[in-house]
Amino acid sequence: MYWLRKRFLKYRWRRIEAAWRRGERLTLPLKIPSAFITGSVGKTTTCRMVEHILASSGLRVAVSTTQGAFVGGERRRIGDSSSCRFASRLLLDRGVQAGVFELARGGLLREGIAFDGCDVGAVLNVFDNHLGLGGIETREQMAGVKAQVARAARRLAVLNADDPLCLAMRGQVRAPELCLVSMTADMPELLTHMGAGGVGACFDAARGEARVVRGGEPVCSVPVAEIPAALGGLFPPAIGNMLFAMAIAWGMGVDPRTIEAAIRTFASNERSNPGRMNFYEGLPFRLLMTSCDGQEAMRELALLAGRIDVPGRRLLLVYAMGDRPDAYIRGMSSVCAGVFDEYICTDAPLLRGREPLETAGLLAQGLLEAGVGEERITVATDHDAALRAAFARAREGDLLVVQSFYSERARELGLI
Repeated sequence: MYWLRKRFLKYRWRRIEAAWRRGERLTLPLKIPSAFITGSVGKTTTCRMVEHILASSGLRVAVSTTQGAFVGGERRRIGDSSSCRFASRLLLDRGVQAGVFELARGGLLREGIAFDGCDVGAVLNVFDNHLGLGGIETREQMAGVKAQVARAARRLAVLNADDPLCLAMRGQVRAPELCLVSMTADMPELLTHMGAGGVGACFDAARGEARVVRGGEPVCSVPVAEIPAALGGLFPPAIGNMLFAMAIAWGMGVDPRTIEAAIRTFASNERSNPGRMNFYEGLPFRLLMTSCDGQEAMRELALLAGRIDVPGRRLLLVYAMGDRPDAYIRGMSSVCAGVFDEYICTDAPLLRGREPLETAGLLAQGLLEAGVGEERITVATDHDAALRAAFARAREGDLLVVQSFYSERARELGLI
């Protein structure tokens, strides 16, 4: 029967694409508990957090992200799967009981939302990532693309109250309930919303808690010190991701006590969240490997590196995607100036229209313009050479931060 379902799905996709070319709109039904998650940064980690919560409640979860596609924790596809096309393929598995789907800019532009809706739609943030690509030139235009997810929610829409472009999507929400998320418990828009009986998720710094509240009544709360992914509160972006994950899981019907217990057991490692905030033990030095794109994400990474107690030096391997604007690439490295003792700049494995060493040179230029001495900057010939150089230079007591979407390459090269 599997092959019949597969042929039917391919037939439906052909019909959908043909209808789109005619300016018509066809969609696939989505009847299992489901969530769509979009934004500029943090989408994949939030998806994996929600997956972990749902799995902890006993569900067999289908997840599609930029990391790949998974069912029940088993990888079904390697590589970027952050679109409805790949999400739909996972539904061929009759054992799937819930779906968590990352919908990134590219898929939303190409396909829109090919399902008839979802239970929970979440928009995390809107930054400069991918501006200039696909005809999207401004953050406002990008917000228009990502707002599709807010409109698709049938039960609960979850929006970042700290991001004005996300907050402005409130008027497009069709779901009966809206959850606003803030990293500040006294954020005015959040307080007004909750005062009117709405749902809010916030970080209460005074209590040191991440919590979800509905109409003034607590739904669930977890002390940040008990959230492994937050690194004892040293990494605020993980707290933000967790707030979204808690709200999304609650909107999908998970018991609040299950949410609280699951949050306490999610650690961002090679298995649960490969390539995102993965620390490695057993080396003479401390190693952190993670992907980052854009100034906002790189700034948070640099702040974390500065907060970690390091008896030795701090080293950074940094690269950027070649299809980003020059100023964007320079900005990614410049926000890290003054934090690290040594910087290794390189190209991404895929040059994306750049000449060899062009992207690496822009990163080095960004550091120089930010006041980093030339003697502290190395431009590596390629990604593999950069990895080898970084691992060779790291000594006992050092912290080595490798910013790369290809973190598995270090294992392939026998470096870890």
